[in-house]
Amino acid sequence: MTRPPWRVIYEKPDRPAVEMRYSLDVYEARGNWVEKLGELNDLDPARAAFAALCAKYPAKRIFLRHGAHVLGRSDEPPEWRTAYRPIPVVKENP
Repeated sequence: MTRPPWRVIYEKPDRPAVEMRYSLDVYEARGNWVEKLGELNDLDPARAAFAALCAKYPAKRIFLRHGAHVLGRSDEPPEWRTAYRPIPVVKENP
């Protein structure tokens, strides 16, 4: 039995299994899942990562999900996203 992409459980030999609750996924216009950008266990870092990914990839349809519940969509920006400003990118020296 395979697990859906939002039910990933990470196991380490010396620690108990941890279920990542919040996922950042990319969907195409028809609603098909394309790729997973990340998973986090805490809501505040998940929201900050969502805001940063939306700023970095403005053309992608990014969803912040908690299981089957959609908490945020990049094409429908919520009010709370303005509080999470993306980290400025510093260009590396050649």
